[in-house]
Amino acid sequence: MKLLVVDDSLMMREAIANAYQGSIFTEFETASNGLEAVQAFKCFQPEVVTLDITMPHMDGLAAMSEMLEMDSSASILIVSALADSHTAIQALKRGAHQFICKPFDTSDLKEALDDLIQDRKPQEQAASVVSERLKLKNTIAHSRVSLVEKPAKSALPRPSAHQYPSGFVSPPQFGKKFKHETDSTRKIKPFSSTYVQMHKLNH
Repeated sequence: MKLLVVDDSLMMREAIANAYQGSIFTEFETASNGLEAVQAFKCFQPEVVTLDITMPHMDGLAAMSEMLEMDSSASILIVSALADSHTAIQALKRGAHQFICKPFDTSDLKEALDDLIQDRKPQEQAASVVSERLKLKNTIAHSRVSLVEKPAKSALPRPSAHQYPSGFVSPPQFGKKFKHETDSTRKIKPFSSTYVQMHKLNH
């Protein structure tokens, strides 16, 4: 999972990144202002962002709005020294998932990020299910196309007369026509001399 840390203070960026170094976040990126944050978000595509509000060039709330336009599923934690309730409410209304105030303990930061990660799990599981269903649907559709496009088997060669020891000159047909044709085309085999002699003896 990727984490983008946005703050105009180098000390704060390092503190946040070090708090989760080597844990669930496998990749980190940092930005020192709102403009850098938007560009980093576009290129880095993080799942989670920690975002300061008061920064040069573009504040955190404006940067957050642009980030969520690019990816509405991103989880954003506001980390700000502005502790008034109005700022926190505005941040949450604009799409932030949580808000913590500076200064903070490392345990507070971890707890807030853990909550964000837990909230993401149902979304990721749902996305995974949708992805698997799409794959299955595409596989079934591909199989159907293959069956439709499969060339028909060539007709079997017509058997010759000698392949029918019963006396049929042509392969048998079905129905009344079959009975008529077989009666007219069946060869009546002559009696053998042995059969004639035995017949005489019996009579």
